[in-house]
Amino acid sequence: MNVYSDDGLASTNNETICDKFMNDFKSKFDVQEKNPDYFLEVGIIQHESGAISLDPSKYLRKVASYDMSKSIHTKLPMAPGSKLYMPQADDPECSKEQTNLYQQMAGSVMYASLLRPDLMYYAFQLGTVMSRPSLEYLRLARLVIQYCNATAEEVITYRPHGCDGWGSNDLQLVVFSDSNWACAQDTRRSHGCHIIMLAGDAVSWRSRSHKSVMLSSAAAEYYEASEACRKIAFVRGILSNFYGKDEVEPLEPTPLMTDNQAAITMGQMPQFTEKQKHIPIRMCHLKECCAEGLVHLYPVSTGTSSLI
Repeated sequence: MNVYSDDGLASTNNETICDKFMNDFKSKFDVQEKNPDYFLEVGIIQHESGAISLDPSKYLRKVASYDMSKSIHTKLPMAPGSKLYMPQADDPECSKEQTNLYQQMAGSVMYASLLRPDLMYYAFQLGTVMSRPSLEYLRLARLVIQYCNATAEEVITYRPHGCDGWGSNDLQLVVFSDSNWACAQDTRRSHGCHIIMLAGDAVSWRSRSHKSVMLSSAAAEYYEASEACRKIAFVRGILSNFYGKDEVEPLEPTPLMTDNQAAITMGQMPQFTEKQKHIPIRMCHLKECCAEGLVHLYPVSTGTSSLI
């Protein structure tokens, strides 16, 4: 059962247990039961085939209310590789009212990025200049809002085995991670992202700058793969409880795809070498995750794994 403030969403495969739980719950709290068709600005669509779709269109239409609902739609929120930095002294800055508008727009995109993985990178970029945006950044924020309006009808769909011809290999838990080394011109920090797929679509994703400077591209990829392992452990814990798996019958290692062969080699080596000493110690648990069977690293081409 998921509870957020005064909203809750529960699922069960035993109606008797569910009824007993709700009766006990109602005896102590004032509860109103509704059909599970809307939760935290997301519509929940249950198809006859067994597939489940998450539809954030209602919220994205609200986002478009920033005088952008009748604007020309765009299929690309920003130019590829766009990065936002604090304005220079000679850059025209926003007025107080424009800054407030920018902050509202950026905040709306940040929440929308929790519902749509394709918005996560742009939400991060808009958030980096939240305190002092320029007029150019306000224009870019409007472009992202236009993109939200243009793609509002896109949904995330999870499918059971056999639905729409999908097999077990298409629906397994699989993770992709990628990193852009030293891409920030002001701090030289890398930007990393990863996405966790289950039942044919994304269940968790992240896109943000690394917390420290990486000294090599392999270290940046290693860092992000290690960050992905933390979320994988969390998701696998939920799946273990749901499917009744335990230490006697553990889940299979989760495939973790990355496009850096050096990072894969370092993750699978049983010991550290002289060339790996520059990698932060807290990131070194990737080796343990590989050794304990939490993940198995696989190479994937750069064109296939490009998430940034």
